[in-house]
Amino acid sequence: MTSLALLLSASLLDPATPTPIHAAGLDDVVLYEPLGRIDPAQIDDQGIHVLSLMGREDLAIAHRDYERGTCPTDPTADPMALILERAAQTRIVIINEQHTRSRSRLTTAQLIPALHDLGYRHLALEAFSNPPSDTGSVTLKDGKPRELDGGYTREPTFAAVLREAGERGWQFHAYEIIHDEESLALSPLDRTNRREQAQANNLVRVLAAMPADEKLLIHVGYSHGMETPYDLGEDGTIHWMGLRLAAATGIDPLTISQVDCVHDGSGLRLVTDPDRQREGYDLTVAIPAERLVEGRPAHRVEAMGLEPRAIPTAWRPATGWHVIEVRGPGMGLDEVPLDRIAIHASETTLPAYLVPAEGDHEVRIIAVADAPGD
Repeated sequence: MTSLALLLSASLLDPATPTPIHAAGLDDVVLYEPLGRIDPAQIDDQGIHVLSLMGREDLAIAHRDYERGTCPTDPTADPMALILERAAQTRIVIINEQHTRSRSRLTTAQLIPALHDLGYRHLALEAFSNPPSDTGSVTLKDGKPRELDGGYTREPTFAAVLREAGERGWQFHAYEIIHDEESLALSPLDRTNRREQAQANNLVRVLAAMPADEKLLIHVGYSHGMETPYDLGEDGTIHWMGLRLAAATGIDPLTISQVDCVHDGSGLRLVTDPDRQREGYDLTVAIPAERLVEGRPAHRVEAMGLEPRAIPTAWRPATGWHVIEVRGPGMGLDEVPLDRIAIHASETTLPAYLVPAEGDHEVRIIAVADAPGD
């Protein structure tokens, strides 16, 4: 992969002519390399996850791992109020996400201020990198999310979750399993159950180390928060982390699912159809169906203080991909940017890049060569 970095102050009059600064051997090269293997005209299951980290949900929308159907909802109910009412009655809240849809992370970011008022001071993420030498506490340098803190946490909406909690002094915790040769040799079912048990064990240790008056928010993917066994028939049964954690601690967590349904309005909606409520979760909510503003998810523009700008012609790649990253003044290049958008040489119509609605910003462009079949 070749790398090219361009730094640009928002105060410059002509953003089409930045002075390039070449950068080689990026520490976070692992983030960019998979992009070179993606053909934007033929996106596979792996490509959908990479593109969602790169701001290209407009390319992901039609993919089966992104698409979700509409569900009957109650437009008069206040899901946030119900969540907070139930959260006040427990010490653990578990909320899930759809890995390919960044909007589900906004819900967690919006919950954090109100959960803080209820005594929640800890955030555990499946997405954090878990250092082999120690399971549990994660320290963000200067309280700011870095590119190498985790996998999905590199996505700017996810980074906003960390900033929201970090600004309030929350502590962060990793709890993912560290697979060894023994676990990798297991059958898929046994490996899944081993993973769920390891996650629960790690979270039990997190809870044991917390002050008794402090509470824990756990952000998971998809089914990990389920509080009931998942019967696979003749293939066996999965006991998810949520079920195991409740059994080990005696605490009934509040579990919230937001990965199955969308609706045509705004904000969260409470799903009322029992057949569309996710099994094993206390509450199922629907998030708004994806709406694009100049090719970017509406929530990135309307709820995160960003505004769209047209990508200058000079920023387009001649071949391969360019990744445009936007950071505020003083942000380090190892920090997760405020916006990240990947564009390919084959594209004729480009989405916007996003900048802070107020204040200056800096832009970096990383060039990634096509590497088909690599």
